[in-house]
Amino acid sequence: MIRYPDGSLRNLTREAGFGEAAVQQGIRAIAVRDPSVHWSGTKALFSMLIGAPPRQYEHPNAVWQIYEVSGLAQGQPVVIAKVAGRAAYNNVTPLYDTSDNILFTSDRPRDGAAHLYPQLDEYESTLTITGLWKLDPTTQTVRILDHTPSGLFSPTIDSYGRLIFTRWDHLQRDQQEDGSPGNGYFPVTYSNESAGATTIPNTSVVFPESREGQVSPVYGPVNVYRFNLIQPWEMNQDGTAELTLNHIGRHELSFGHLIKSLINDPALEDFSDQSIMANRKSVGMDTGLFQLKEDPTNRGTFFGIYAHEFGSMNSGGLIKFNGAPTLNAEQMAILDATAPETADRVVPGGRMRDPLPLTSGKLLASHSTSTTVQDGIGFQIKELVADANGLLVAGARVSGIACHAVRRIPPKRGECRYCKIPIPIRAFGRTANVERIDPECHEQPTRHRHWA
Repeated sequence: MIRYPDGSLRNLTREAGFGEAAVQQGIRAIAVRDPSVHWSGTKALFSMLIGAPPRQYEHPNAVWQIYEVSGLAQGQPVVIAKVAGRAAYNNVTPLYDTSDNILFTSDRPRDGAAHLYPQLDEYESTLTITGLWKLDPTTQTVRILDHTPSGLFSPTIDSYGRLIFTRWDHLQRDQQEDGSPGNGYFPVTYSNESAGATTIPNTSVVFPESREGQVSPVYGPVNVYRFNLIQPWEMNQDGTAELTLNHIGRHELSFGHLIKSLINDPALEDFSDQSIMANRKSVGMDTGLFQLKEDPTNRGTFFGIYAHEFGSMNSGGLIKFNGAPTLNAEQMAILDATAPETADRVVPGGRMRDPLPLTSGKLLASHSTSTTVQDGIGFQIKELVADANGLLVAGARVSGIACHAVRRIPPKRGECRYCKIPIPIRAFGRTANVERIDPECHEQPTRHRHWA
């Protein structure tokens, strides 16, 4: 959909012959997600899924594919074409880099080996995005930039030329392995990743420390070690120099009570030193920062969503922080832009998704009036306004945008009413790959590089 400044609305996919108009969706039904506008403002990428289940509990043999749409100006005929690529896999969150390559996330195995599909995450052994990929539209070559078996989400390019995204970091032992065989998973180790690989006896896991605690023959009792944090990351557009945003990590994000590893070591403490850092909002170990968008009127300031790993639909309260590359991680402060959620995970004023700061200074977001995740209460695109305390709340729904109900699977009851992922359509200045002063060592401006 596209809404023009005069309030008029166009259904671009319908004009191009995609989708169905009926409330009850059938085999030509579509789902669309992740629009991203080209630097020229004249075309955009998005992901689309075609086909609906013929009946309840059946799944169509369909995958998310990347499409390009042009003819966005009023009066222009719309053209939608599928971007040539690897049709066997789900390809989502596409965007143009500054050289017009197409970056996207996918569930494609890292080397394309079909026998390794589908890939499973490192946490619950469920289907997962495998990482960030680059497609050269001219040569049709695809290569992986970042292999992340537990997922990489919402990539974007900021005004400094950095690729910014969210990663789900499980820097702990495999929980299926830890509880086996009592948990019934019985993990298997293969000799290699070839189709004819044989299984080998499981070897002992030694790194990192156990999730359940252990005893070292040298250092004595060792505390449990669990790390489950969803963090902001950055990378050069060519895939080099990946690191958490400005080196930020658990001590700055999830500060406070961080138990020491060696229980009997008097030189260690169970608390981080908060006096050396600016942040005062702790990010819990089952939460993280999602859907990061840079404020075009305040370079280096990002808005995002504070949400939980499960049962949140990636929705929650709105946060903001300063992540300019000139800052040290200890100088970054995460602030609540809306009222923070309560201890029982209620978000006062309703849940937010997909923040969109505009060049006019306005801020849009998808908003649900539900303070918790409830089936049937959808999202509407609204302008956010400040309340008496200076916190943002949902204002009026953006005029001209109406979310129509559709029924997805007969005979299941229920309707879908979601309007999400707003984006601006305008020309952007291309940003070259980042030149920065590294705050850790105060060097002169230098291109990002790998660290030894």
